[in-house]
Amino acid sequence: MDAAVIAATALSKSFPPDRHVFDGLTFDVPAGGLLALVGPTQSGKTTLVNILMGATAPSEGRATVAGHDVARDPRPVRAAAAFIGPTAALYPDLTARDNVAFFGLAAGVRASHRDVANSLRRAGVPERCFAQPVSTLPRSRGLQVAMAVALLRRPAALIIDEPATRADDDMWTNFADGLQELRTDGTAVLFTTADATFAARLTPHVLSIARARRDADA
Repeated sequence: MDAAVIAATALSKSFPPDRHVFDGLTFDVPAGGLLALVGPTQSGKTTLVNILMGATAPSEGRATVAGHDVARDPRPVRAAAAFIGPTAALYPDLTARDNVAFFGLAAGVRASHRDVANSLRRAGVPERCFAQPVSTLPRSRGLQVAMAVALLRRPAALIIDEPATRADDDMWTNFADGLQELRTDGTAVLFTTADATFAARLTPHVLSIARARRDADA
């Protein structure tokens, strides 16, 4: 069996005094794998993402990304994993091209103008948008610019929180193509969504976080 790039074992999270978010989540995503984590609003999807990115610690259990324990060693986790959230973590006054170049450099990738442009094209960003400030682009373009950053970085893991809230249906072909390109290069991908139909369009590997939440409340 391939070694897991993203893994969780008996992962649980609760907040005092008695709010149980989820209990006993176990999963793994190998290199090139794609897992959809499905659940309704407030089911704990974003909490799980925060745990995987080392932003908060689990109450019980263990999670690793690229072999690093997310609670004990979060810094290399953030270096190994790219993250795309519901709100694009981009600089609004910078152009799409400059955002990709900046975040690539921040991750240690010194890219040429051609490499940056190729990443934007592969993510489906129209060339007319390359030189526009991100603040002037439709919100749905933010997902594509963020995907361009991931395509440039080639991270070990890509974690995406609620992508279905951020793009129009006609952009999903580019999004899916970008995911497939990353997976072909070995990136493990995990994404969360409330839309089970959307999840099924991208992968047969779907995990319900709602079940873990019911177990926690039992």
